[in-house]
Amino acid sequence: MQKFLEAVIRIAFLAVAIAAAPVTGAFAEGLFEDGAAANKRGDYAKAVEIWRPLAEHGNAKAQFALSVMYEMGRGVPQSASESIKWLRPAAEQGEIGAQFALGSSYAAGNVEAVKWLRRAAEQGDCSAARRSHLTASTFPAA
Repeated sequence: MQKFLEAVIRIAFLAVAIAAAPVTGAFAEGLFEDGAAANKRGDYAKAVEIWRPLAEHGNAKAQFALSVMYEMGRGVPQSASESIKWLRPAAEQGEIGAQFALGSSYAAGNVEAVKWLRRAAEQGDCSAARRSHLTASTFPAA
């Protein structure tokens, strides 16, 4: 009986470790692509259903995709605050599109815009480079 309980406890710890681990690699990429396919065919609710767990586990691509869904109101109620909620962690992880979008959303005259647009520009986003230059010329460096 004690060996059985030890095995159950080991399985429980393993399940917790797996659930807490970031969703990355080929598995995450495959799930993300499933969401992209659902989005492409207009099944926005299914795309959100697939992307949300990935985003919650720290997948930057899924966070950015979920942000766009909230921005556009696809499969979820349209919400700028929910969009930014998912956009920021994606940008912080280096997702170039999220950095550009976050920088652009701040571009109404705040130093935060320069920070995010520069990060996207440093990764090669030409639009961000142009916008960052214009923003930086108007506002102090971040």
